Amino acid sequence: MARASLQGRRGHAASVDPVDAHTLSVAQLNARISDALSGAFPDQVWVTGEVHGFRGSANGHVYFRLVEPGTLGRPSEASLSVVLFRGNRRVVDHVLARAGGLALSDELEVRIRGEVLFYAPQGRVQLRMTGIDPSHTLGRLAADRDALLRRLAADGLLDRNGRLRLTPVPLRIGLVTSADSAAAADFLHELEQSGVGWSVTLLDTRVQGAGSVEHLVASLTVAAQLPLDVVAVVRGGGSRTDLVAFDHEAVARAIASMPVPVLTGIGHEIDESVADRVAHRAFKTPTACAAFLCEAVGRFRTRCDELGRHLAVRSRHALDRQDAHVHALATRVASGARTTVELGAARLDALGRAVATLPERSLLHAERHADALEREVRALDPARVIARGWTITRTADGQLVRHLADAPIGTALRTTVADGTVSSTVEAGDPHPDPAVDPGGPDDDRP
Repeated sequence: MARASLQGRRGHAASVDPVDAHTLSVAQLNARISDALSGAFPDQVWVTGEVHGFRGSANGHVYFRLVEPGTLGRPSEASLSVVLFRGNRRVVDHVLARAGGLALSDELEVRIRGEVLFYAPQGRVQLRMTGIDPSHTLGRLAADRDALLRRLAADGLLDRNGRLRLTPVPLRIGLVTSADSAAAADFLHELEQSGVGWSVTLLDTRVQGAGSVEHLVASLTVAAQLPLDVVAVVRGGGSRTDLVAFDHEAVARAIASMPVPVLTGIGHEIDESVADRVAHRAFKTPTACAAFLCEAVGRFRTRCDELGRHLAVRSRHALDRQDAHVHALATRVASGARTTVELGAARLDALGRAVATLPERSLLHAERHADALEREVRALDPARVIARGWTITRTADGQLVRHLADAPIGTALRTTVADGTVSSTVEAGDPHPDPAVDPGGPDDDRP
């Protein structure tokens, strides 16, 4: 039926079912679509969009999808298949390179020119790319970059990581880069040459192309949880568009929010990425980034050596001063000891002389004391007392009579006088009218 319909279109007479006259083969439909597209787009068109799924082929052709820009992680609203044949690719690459080191890559917003075609073998509309407007890409990149920098500054993130203090000995390093890249090799080689005992945690990361933004953010998130002194984000050289991930807002915010200083060595001599702006320090190459760390540790070691020498000198000076002080003290102690000994010797001599004369003085004092006692004893001698007129009266049994009660009436008494004894008997007792009054002796002469 399809063949009969096709023959009818070519002018051959045929009897065809009216229903079959409206039925097209796949080839017929594709041909009509192709004709319709050719009529709708007789000339080449300019189209803007974002490159996704960029891939090359062995024959030098390039294929990708041009999609309507959207939010990261959300499906785009529209896409168009694009092919760039080898001949046109050389022209496009040359134009981009002359415009400032650009190159076609994923997530790059472009304005391209091409023919709208219908690719019958796969039944899809395709744009056959023939040219590109690099000024659009450069302008879009610059505008997006400036807008992002303004947002980061408004949020206080532009210098947040730069304000962090870098430890004087940053030995624990988190290295965010592709593990098999020349950037990783250069960075690690520079560290090894220093002879320092580094501790490097390598976080294997895709740093360009599709998924590079997500990889970078994920690696930085992991690094933020590790006990590190510093994080280095490095990659080798490349075109300006190879570094587009480092101008992405998600990467910039991840770097700015890191708890430790972040160093970048992104390997581009001309442009400064947004990642460079928010990092603690930015370097042109991975080697320069590693060299900075080596110099930091080297300065610390030099400072330690200088402090050690300074401490040794000050210690020697302090010891010299203390030695002189001890010597002076020893001299003073020796002099003081001699003086003390001399004073002690003089005192001992004086005490010796005093001790030598002590017995003589003691005997003299004892003699005087004995004489005084002798005089007191003589004064108290009863015979001398009696001689002065006093008497001593005793009862017959020898008891002294001191009171009237000691000699009641009829008591026999013996009274001693100076030249003998008088015997008597008590016939009466006359008490003194005032016992407190001492009538005194015969001559009132008391010892």
